[in-house]
Amino acid sequence: MVAASAEAARRRPTGRADTRRSPARIRAGQQGTSVSGLVREFLVSLAEIDDRFHRLQQLQDEVLDEIEPFSGRDRLSRDEVHERALR
Repeated sequence: MVAASAEAARRRPTGRADTRRSPARIRAGQQGTSVSGLVREFLVSLAEIDDRFHRLQQLQDEVLDEIEPFSGRDRLSRDEVHERALR
């Protein structure tokens, strides 16, 4: 029982924790918000990035669908290209 109460006393918060602030709490204070507010802003920014990625991916698919297949067969022959270059 003594060991359990010693463990509880060791885990009990002290005044020292109030004087040391985590980087997240310092940043939140500088921005005038809470750590929860910072986390919320971060998650919203992740969602916006994800939405932007999907919009751009959809736009890319639409553009690629509009491109007609290309074949060089119906263009100039190799000899015609070389003759044209010599002119």
